Amino acid sequence: PTPASDKATPSGIIKGHVVVAGARAPKNTVLSIRSLNSTSGGARMTRVDSEGRFAFDGLRPGVYNILATAPGFIDENLATADILEWPRHFPGAQVTIRMVKGGVITGTIKDQKGEPVVGVNVRALQIGKQQSLMSLSGETHQVETDDRGIYRIYGLPAGEYLVAAGGRRSFGQFLATNFDLDAPTYYPS
Repeated sequence: PTPASDKATPSGIIKGHVVVAGARAPKNTVLSIRSLNSTSGGARMTRVDSEGRFAFDGLRPGVYNILATAPGFIDENLATADILEWPRHFPGAQVTIRMVKGGVITGTIKDQKGEPVVGVNVRALQIGKQQSLMSLSGETHQVETDDRGIYRIYGLPAGEYLVAAGGRRSFGQFLATNFDLDAPTYYPS
């Protein structure tokens, strides 16, 4: 944008809808939009309405990325390893975002005696991706085991994963557990 357009009131709109295999998007679908022209790096968020529609208004001229998230589903664009290949949108665009059901990894963590381990951090790390899905989507793909030692990580893109149990979780300095100082154990090791 030129310096004059920087001072103008932003008035651009990107509208669209989210679909899941031809059906409406889940009610709790959240969309985020990020300007590729801005150095501020901030993202704006909105939710879909009851028909799966959304709108981002007050946009400055430029290029934008939009990402949709919903529990158990993933934006088809996450399947693309390279963020540079993601669709780009300009104000005035009508966008259709397709979401697919995500994969699930589940299991049980037991100690040497065969007893369930409660409250251990378990995370899924996708193998062979150049960029971490956690950093792209804001999702952590990590959970804690329940009172039976069972974990369930859902909403994962198709691919191969390494599962790690134990060790410090993301933001572990704020959410300490008894397992933060343990070395993580990986499967397959």
